[in-house]
Amino acid sequence: MSTELAASGRDIYHEMCNWGQDSIWTRGLKTANSRRVSSDVTNKWSSIVSIASGAQAYASYAGPGGFNDFDMLEVMNGGLAAVQERANFGILALAKSPLLIGTDLMKISKTSLAMLLNKIIYRLYQVSNLEMRMMRRTWTD
Repeated sequence: MSTELAASGRDIYHEMCNWGQDSIWTRGLKTANSRRVSSDVTNKWSSIVSIASGAQAYASYAGPGGFNDFDMLEVMNGGLAAVQERANFGILALAKSPLLIGTDLMKISKTSLAMLLNKIIYRLYQVSNLEMRMMRRTWTD
């Protein structure tokens, strides 16, 4: 499929997902723009910590045009405090994970919306030489 998408002549975002199984991140840069490195995230802080704790193992597989996907941002889904939502956003931005929002934007709070529109985080996200391998410690509760 990746060969056909590349031959289309258009910029297409292609993601591989096997929920962190079968070492798909080792094939990622040649096969797709993004690959999931974990199971599905849930709206619990322990789930986010678990996924982020494994991040260092995949850092060398990320690079320009190829991203390690930590799954969706948990915003306004009922399980996180505001500070945990901000930490989740920061972790995904530092890791250069695709920033996918899985919430109803018609019902989002002003606080959560302001966080998602934070230009400083997006500038950090776009810095080309700041890669996930900077995460040298394991995240803990």
